[in-house]
Amino acid sequence: MPWNEADRTKYDVIRARYSTDVSEAELALIAPLLPAPKRRGRRPTNAVIILNALFYMIRCACPWRLLPKDFPPFTTVQNRFYA
Repeated sequence: MPWNEADRTKYDVIRARYSTDVSEAELALIAPLLPAPKRRGRRPTNAVIILNALFYMIRCACPWRLLPKDFPPFTTVQNRFYA
């Protein structure tokens, strides 16, 4: 049976979220502990996306350079982790 557009939209929703992503309830608990964005420099990357990338890496035990393209560049995630 060939794929149709309804199947594609159904699976796009599933693919849009990893099992390691932070839920809204978890984010409510973690949010006060996240660092405030710096006043100067580049526009900051969303801290939740960085957390999702870190949790993905912990779960999969993948190297920095093999972080999926759905996340920010590995150097951004790596720098925030080391900080």
